[in-house]
Amino acid sequence: MNKLQNMTCCAAAASILTACVESPATPETDFSYNTATINASSYTDTVYYDLNTASVVTVNDEWDVSFKRTSISLNQGKLSAIADGQSEKFDNDNAPIADAIVNATAATELGDFQETNAIEANYISSDIIAAIQASDLYTYNGSMPPYDDHGFSAQSNNWYYLTSAEGDSYAQMNVSSFDKSNDMAPYAYVASIDFYVETVDGFPLTSTHTWTLDFGSSAISCFDFDSGSVVSCDTSTWDVKADIVSAGQNSSYNIYLNGGASGEGSAAIIGPTTSNAYASANPAKTPGLSFAYASDIAGSAFANSAWYAYDVLNESTHYLWPNFITYVVDTDASSDSDEPYKIQILNYYNNQNASGFYTLRFTELTNTGE
Repeated sequence: MNKLQNMTCCAAAASILTACVESPATPETDFSYNTATINASSYTDTVYYDLNTASVVTVNDEWDVSFKRTSISLNQGKLSAIADGQSEKFDNDNAPIADAIVNATAATELGDFQETNAIEANYISSDIIAAIQASDLYTYNGSMPPYDDHGFSAQSNNWYYLTSAEGDSYAQMNVSSFDKSNDMAPYAYVASIDFYVETVDGFPLTSTHTWTLDFGSSAISCFDFDSGSVVSCDTSTWDVKADIVSAGQNSSYNIYLNGGASGEGSAAIIGPTTSNAYASANPAKTPGLSFAYASDIAGSAFANSAWYAYDVLNESTHYLWPNFITYVVDTDASSDSDEPYKIQILNYYNNQNASGFYTLRFTELTNTGE
């Protein structure tokens, strides 16, 4: 079945309005494509979209692309690439050229979108990219004494600001210790991760909860910083998760958030930074802070190349201008008969200039109207 389905009416849903297939003013060709306006203005909810049916779906359905504020992510197993990187809109340092960005419109960029029919580089896999890099939590000083403990220590100067999976509470996070355990085996360590849960009066001076991780054995541990307890990873209340692989010198661990590509919650993080970077981690109390939060993402062309240019007029307005990069999403890499889609972001604001309202267009990659 052809992926690009003809849509003769508009489908309405709580978080999305999918418009009819448009026929832009290009009389020399018969070029049509799908457009969609997606309400991703929520700071806590993610909108999931299925390109094949051109409709919003739930996280439990088959979805391809998700939207949450400025973040665009792919479902795991999908592939993505750049088809037109709009190189003429960037200088030699890859900084956006203000005039080229500001003067670009959906109409002026339609020709490039129409003519694009191949990717510029290889497809990117959708493996998870964690917002917290485990290597930022500890330091390895193996070349310095004492050699018998391999010189691991906590990076206690690195602080993080978190929002919970529920999206209604906030905390600072810091690794206070990374010490040798009672197990005399090399690489057997215990880490103490402290959480300072924000109150109406701000952050407390001492930690309110501590999460203890034992690297002496392989395990998966999930922690809820509101209750200050280890919880089942099968619940929706966990905020952070540690996946520990104990394999001697090859031991490793990853830290994931209950949000973005790693969970259905709203957990997000800022950092590493300093302990006094923000008086409050709540975006409602600290204007502009929402732009700093990040969640775990699936690797993608969207993650590697942002779809927007930020405040290119230097007006301190936090305005996001689309750069009209054309992305490609392969929804089924195992099938040679299914065409990938090319996608272009046209706008991020609605008619009232409220942010988080995407307008995008998409069609099959090889569709050039010829």
